[in-house]
Amino acid sequence: MNKTIPIIDFQPFLDGNLQEQEFVAQQFYDSLADVGALYLKNYGFSPDLVAQAFAQSRTFFDLPLEDKEKIAMKPMKPGYEKAKDEEGKDFREVFHYGPEVNKNNWINQWPTSLPQFRDTSIQLFQECQSLSKHLFQAQAMALKVPETTFIDVLSDGNCYSFLAHYLPLTEPIKRNQTRAKPHYGSGTFGLIFQDDGKGLKICPHEGEWIDVDPIPGTVVIIMEDLIQRWTNDKLYSTFHQVSIPEEDFYKARSRYSIAFKVTPNDDAIIRCVETCITEDNPCKYPPISVDDYYKEWDAKHHNIYSEKK
Repeated sequence: MNKTIPIIDFQPFLDGNLQEQEFVAQQFYDSLADVGALYLKNYGFSPDLVAQAFAQSRTFFDLPLEDKEKIAMKPMKPGYEKAKDEEGKDFREVFHYGPEVNKNNWINQWPTSLPQFRDTSIQLFQECQSLSKHLFQAQAMALKVPETTFIDVLSDGNCYSFLAHYLPLTEPIKRNQTRAKPHYGSGTFGLIFQDDGKGLKICPHEGEWIDVDPIPGTVVIIMEDLIQRWTNDKLYSTFHQVSIPEEDFYKARSRYSIAFKVTPNDDAIIRCVETCITEDNPCKYPPISVDDYYKEWDAKHHNIYSEKK
C-alpha cells in the first residue's frame, strides 16, 4: 500500500509552549523518517505573499525572450536560464537568485522593468530563510540535541531559490517522459511552493512513487542528501521528479513552482549527530566540510544530474 504524505500544522511550534513544540517537532521528524516529505501549513507567513510571488513569476516569464536573456545566468551571477530536452527543444525556463548579501559574492541579476518582481522575490526569500531555521530547530528538538546544532552553520547566506516555468506540452508524450527527471537533492531541505498544476512526485526510501498534488496554503518540505549524512542514515534522502500528468488539461498548460534550497556554510563541518550513532548504527561517515561534500557529491552524480548550489 502506498504511503500518504502528512499535513503538519506548524503554528504550535512557532507560538506554542514547550510541550506543543515537542509534539510538532516529533511529527516533523516522523514524517521525514516515514515518507521523506510533508506538507506544512501555517508556516509563519501569509500565503498571500506566495500568491504575489507566483503572480510576479508569471509576469517575468511572460517577458520577451530577449529581455530575459539580458540577465542570463553567468558564473557568480544568478539569473535566467533555459533548459532543453534530449532533442534540443525548450521545455523549462528558470530564474535563479540568492540572498542580496552573502559571503560568496554572488550578484543577483534582476529585470529592471519589474521592480515589484525583485521586491516580492526578496521578501519571500527572507521569509523562507526564517522558516528554514525553525525547521532545523524542530529537527534538533526531535533528535534531542541543542537547538543551535544545525542553525549555527546557516549564517553565510548560502541558501538560494529558483522560480520554474514548465512550458505547455504540445506534442505527443513519449514513454517515461518527465518535466524534471528523477533525482535526489544535494542539500538539506527543499521548500517547494506549487501552483495548481500537477506533476510533482516523491519516492520514499524502499517505497513507491506518491503524487504530491498541490494543497492550497501549504509548502512541501522534501529531505535531501546532506540530511541523510548528518543523521547517519536515520533519515533518507527523498527521490523526486516532476512527471507528466495524465490529464490533458494539465499537459496543455504551463506549470509554475518556486523552490528554496537550504544550504549550510561552505566551511561548516558536517558530523553525524551524536544521538544518531548507536551500537546497532555506528557512525558511517567521517566529518566533512560542506564545500568538500559538494565536490564529492558532484563527482558522484555529474553523469546523472547536478543541483550544485
